[in-house]
Amino acid sequence: MLHFGDSSTSYGVTPERAADILNQKLDTRCEFVSSSPNESGAGLRGLLADCDVLVGTSVTLDTTICGLFEFAPRLKLVQCLGAGIEKIPLDSIRAAGVTLADASGSNSVPVAEHAFALLLAVAKRVVEKDREMKKGVWKRTPGVEVQGLTHVILGLGAVGTELARRSSAFGMKVIGIRKHPERGTPVQGCEVYGIEDLHSSLPRAEFLTVALPLTSETRGLIGKGEFALMKRTASIVIVSRAAVVDEEALYRALVERRISNAAIDTWYSLPPSAPSRYSIEKLDNVIATPHIGGITTETVYRVFSIVSQNIDNLAAGRDLLNVVDLDLGY
Repeated sequence: MLHFGDSSTSYGVTPERAADILNQKLDTRCEFVSSSPNESGAGLRGLLADCDVLVGTSVTLDTTICGLFEFAPRLKLVQCLGAGIEKIPLDSIRAAGVTLADASGSNSVPVAEHAFALLLAVAKRVVEKDREMKKGVWKRTPGVEVQGLTHVILGLGAVGTELARRSSAFGMKVIGIRKHPERGTPVQGCEVYGIEDLHSSLPRAEFLTVALPLTSETRGLIGKGEFALMKRTASIVIVSRAAVVDEEALYRALVERRISNAAIDTWYSLPPSAPSRYSIEKLDNVIATPHIGGITTETVYRVFSIVSQNIDNLAAGRDLLNVVDLDLGY
């Protein structure tokens, strides 16, 4: 069952297109039905009755659909099309006794590329100068070289690791912060520390990139106290979940020039709400993009490759990919 309505939250792919892609990849014969978040409760119950696998996004796999799992006796797998699952009611997944899998790793390269593009745009004043040129202003303000600057990457999972590689290739000093520093893939030139070393690392940062998943432990991890530890010339890049950074503290740090700049791809709210209660996206020292870091043609095929492999693995009794630890939340 494909439950994501229009293409706005699913990498630009409609359920019809998703079914076509999956049919090309699957070894297992499947019958796909689609629903939308606007489906009636009765309609959802009817569709869930014969559902073995539910595919959706972190937005559409909400309490409405997950609260109806008692009407889905055959349901075995809930497959999220994205890497972030913080909006999915994990208690409902746990109570139903079904497996939740995500698509983590599928967009690590494009998100890392986007993060580094934002970092370079800040360093080279690309957006600032573009705005001035369009107004007829010719002002040759110098940028900075990133070679030799220190880049602290908060979260050294798939995205953070790819970002560390790119930063190191540009000659940056890279510090990775992760919950378990002994795990993960080593990156040449990257110092790796535990989360307990965050405060001692922040004063060294010219750039801080947030690449952590959002959990109860990471929500608001960067706040007023953390900004106070940073250089006034430092900038922050956010490409995982905005709420890892306290919204008001970020706004104050930018307005009061406690830090220099921010470049943000993931926001505090989705349309139709404004991205930020404080209109952070409108500040002149902010570069804003609408959560597009992971949206590429290549990502679409990697995401649905994970989905198809999990459907085939489920049918064959094999281990599933990217199973979420419901206790950890990722």
